Amino acid sequence: MLGVLMIAGVAYGVVTIGRTGPYLAWLVARHGRQTRALEALVRANPADATAHRDLAQLWLVRRRPRRALDHAERALAREPDDIELRYLIAQCRLALGEHAVAAEALQAIAARDPRFRYGEPTLRAADALYALGPRAGWQVRRLRVRMRSGCASSRGPIDRKGTWKRTLHRFWADAEAALRRFAERNQSSVEARVKLARCLTERGDRAGARAMTAEARSIYRELPRFQQRAQRGWYVRALIAI
Repeated sequence: MLGVLMIAGVAYGVVTIGRTGPYLAWLVARHGRQTRALEALVRANPADATAHRDLAQLWLVRRRPRRALDHAERALAREPDDIELRYLIAQCRLALGEHAVAAEALQAIAARDPRFRYGEPTLRAADALYALGPRAGWQVRRLRVRMRSGCASSRGPIDRKGTWKRTLHRFWADAEAALRRFAERNQSSVEARVKLARCLTERGDRAGARAMTAEARSIYRELPRFQQRAQRGWYVRALIAI
């Protein structure tokens, strides 16, 4: 067992190496010229929704979600029915840590078009709800007004007399439901099953979590190599969860 964990730890380090520092510098160098060109374009023509959308995507890739959100909202003002723009704004909210707002927006997108991006908004909504669980200590207090009005959960109004524990349970329940929907549509997703195992653990279903982790490992071993490369990080997490 120790040998497996050591190998998994080394593999996880290889998977995650370079995602900060040098990687971010490479992104800036790669997209800097394109970003400057688009910034000049929107200064010359502030009504260009396409340029604002492209800028938002670039700033999000460069990990500047606040700038990305500004451009995405300007584009949405010109094209209010564009589902891609609404998804982009929700991603910005998620990157900014506004998890309750992001979850609400992503669930609305998933309800509007379940086939949009092969159900990816459902997975990202689960990410937002997932983040609300372990970090809800300050977020729940910050969003108390929204909770009292019933806006923080997709399962109806929150009982004002309920405890924070019940509220957290509802977050985990919503995350589990979203992940199950995504997993049903995406039978090859290791990521969804690893995250679902975490939700089940938080809800006290350890047997279900172990079964879901085993399913994630089994799915990974049956994937083609190109898909294994894309999901290797989640397979490592499944190994660590043994």
